[in-house]
Amino acid sequence: MRRILTLVWGINFYLFLSAYGQNKELLFPRLYNDLYGPDLEKIFIDQNWYKGTINLNDNTELVGLLNYNASTGILRYKNNEEIKSFLPRAVVSFRLEDKASSADRLFYSFEYEDVDNPIKQAHFFEVIREYEDFAVLSEASKIELKVAKNGLLNENNNAFWRQDNKSPQNIGLGTEQKICLYIFDFKNEKIEKIFEERIRFKQPDVFRRVNSDIKNTFEGREYFRNWMGTNFERVENYRKEYDLRYKSAIDIISLIDYYVSIRE
Repeated sequence: MRRILTLVWGINFYLFLSAYGQNKELLFPRLYNDLYGPDLEKIFIDQNWYKGTINLNDNTELVGLLNYNASTGILRYKNNEEIKSFLPRAVVSFRLEDKASSADRLFYSFEYEDVDNPIKQAHFFEVIREYEDFAVLSEASKIELKVAKNGLLNENNNAFWRQDNKSPQNIGLGTEQKICLYIFDFKNEKIEKIFEERIRFKQPDVFRRVNSDIKNTFEGREYFRNWMGTNFERVENYRKEYDLRYKSAIDIISLIDYYVSIRE
């Protein structure tokens, strides 16, 4: 973990405008209670707190209870009566004891430029695997909430419809979230996205959080071919022998484990 932490300190000193002004609907869901009711909060509010540690950009270390909600991208810290909130740009790393998964979970803040958003922004990435020269990271994006009236959203936009009790207008509501896998190359200090799982929710799954539409996309074939070099064919043979799929994040991690075991 020291290798990745050293790199983070080197690349994590940056400033950019806070997204609060543009994303109030995500950060303050209570504003929408009158329209959608208290169930909307279930999408954005997670009340689970875990023991953990935060390392900030100013070298401050905070020890206490942590609450991280990927749906908003906000990390909260509580110590006695004090509660603070942090966006990724203020944090180097944090670790929390997740008793539900019986594991310590480690997150780092990295600046990343997504294809869908050409502006570099800081994101929280969770460490799934760490090897001598690279790490496998995952990221759950913020939930996108789409709202429209008078039929502007339809089934293709994954919205559902209901009659608003306060007006005769129809209200459309849909949500979407992405879960992605990345390779972080220590040598080049570069993050490469290899897998994306796009999850969409419809009525009544928007509030119940039941997956209603999942699309998996493996984007790393050419990257794997160049990255693994002469070992790529062996990895492919292994994948076919054990019926592993590029549509499964777990299978992709198994392929990476195998690659590490055979490379010289």
